[in-house]
Formats: sequence, structure tokens, C-alpha cells
Amino acid sequence: MGTIDPAAISSVLGCLRLSAGNANATHRLRVLQSLTLIMTAQSVRLGSSSIAEALSICCKMLDDEDGSVARTAEATLRQLVPSVFDRLARETAVQVDEAPAAGSSAASGGGVASLPSGSAFEAGLALLQDLTLAVRGLSPRWLSAHEGASGAVMAAAGKTGSGTGAMGPSSAAGSGSGGGGGGGAAGSSGGGDDGPASQHPISPTTALELLETTVVSHASLICGSPALLKAMEALVLPTLGSRLPDEQDPQTSLRLFRLAAVVACEFAMRGAIRDSLDALLSVLVALLREAAG
Repeated sequence: MGTIDPAAISSVLGCLRLSAGNANATHRLRVLQSLTLIMTAQSVRLGSSSIAEALSICCKMLDDEDGSVARTAEATLRQLVPSVFDRLARETAVQVDEAPAAGSSAASGGGVASLPSGSAFEAGLALLQDLTLAVRGLSPRWLSAHEGASGAVMAAAGKTGSGTGAMGPSSAAGSGSGGGGGGGAAGSSGGGDDGPASQHPISPTTALELLETTVVSHASLICGSPALLKAMEALVLPTLGSRLPDEQDPQTSLRLFRLAAVVACEFAMRGAIRDSLDALLSVLVALLREAAG
């Protein structure tokens, strides 16, 4: 089966963003269905900017005035976020297969020595950063950049399908700087430049759920990548130890506990981030005390 041209996908996404504002709720539901098909289809090649565009359209619809559309958008987001890391896993497997020598040496070392800087890899790192920002009540950078440019995309959509891709370089560069250095952008993610989460539809509770699901489902993938492990240390671990906006909510505390436990068992206990084990155990003890109190 052939793959669909990324330029055509950019044009489609531009049309979907326009359709997301349609007055007919049925049309908006079809937009969400289309986003799921695009993000999960293996025959569709997506650049990092197209991935961000698809996610940002879905996020925008979390605040839809129609309750059924808003709920469907939340369910769709739960499918789209894991699909980014599914793409990363496939991207990595393909590149390992195409480089037998590198693949055999990585296999002998117990995992992929270094993941490529492909589109899914860039998107995965940027999305990991955005989720940790949203969990802490801050506005996601990567997704917000695409939402901020939506007016230009909508204006250009009627003329050409390249408008969606036109805003890719700046945001991709941002995600690249965060991914290449492991903790480069991640280290500054808590800075004062990020707005409150009230400016973005992803709530801290939803972001925490998505972060937990991502880490649990793709633990082996993260363990096999030095860059993703650095992102875990620079982004996820500080998030676990911070005071969260909805921390008094029992469901949020439970998710924090599960995430900390998974990170401790899947990463620290395996030696991937052994130096952080004491900090993780302290977080687990503190959460247990809060639950008992």
C-alpha cells in the first residue's frame, strides 16, 4: 500500500480546522472522526507540524458549546496522544531495519541506542513537554503555537493547502531544541513565559491522565532512548514533585501515585534513571500520607 503525500495531508488539515467551526454539530463530529483516521492510519505520513495541527484542532474542540462534541473531542484526544508514540515506535523499528549493523548493536545493548530525529520523535518530545506543562497548570507551548497561528491557516486554506505546513518550522524548531538537548527546553518549561492553563482547553486532570497513559503504555520505548529518558528526568520527575492545581482531588492524587509508581518500577528500578529512585519514593510516601490523612 502506498503512502499519502504529506502536502495533501496539510491541505486536508487546513480544511478540517475550518470545518471545526461549522455551526452544524454533526459536521464537527465528523472532523473528530477524520482526525482519528489521519493520526492512526499507517499509510498516512505526518510531519511534526501536521501532528501538532491535528492535536490542536482536537484540543480546540474540547471547549465546544455542544456537550456531545466536547465529550467526543476528549475521547478523541485520548486516542490521538498515544498514536503519536505508536508512530514513534514504528518510525524507530523501520530505521533499525534499514540499518542492520546499528540495529544489531542496539539489540545487543538491550534497546535502541539512540532514536532518530524523525517527525514522530520531534512530536513525541514536544508533546511530552506540553503535557507536563498542562499538568502543572501552564499553557502548552507546542500546541498553543499552532492554535495561535490558526487565523493565518484559516485565511490561507481557501487559497492553498500549504498554509498548515507553513507554520511548522518555528514550532518544529522549538520541539527540536527541546528534544536534541534532552532537557534543554524542558529545563526552562517552568519559566514565567507560559500562561495559565485557563487559556488552554487541556485541563491539568486531563493532561495528567494522558501523561500517565503515555508513560505506562510506552515504557519500553522510552527506556530505549537516551533522549526520551532525559526528557523524563527533566520534565516528568519535577512534575511529580510539584504542587498541582487539582491535587486535592482524590482522583488526581491517585493518578499521581500510579504515575510515580510506574516511573519507579519501569525506569528507576531497571537502572534507567537510578539516581531519581529516592526522589520517586519520597513522592510515593508523600502521596500515601495525603491519602491516609
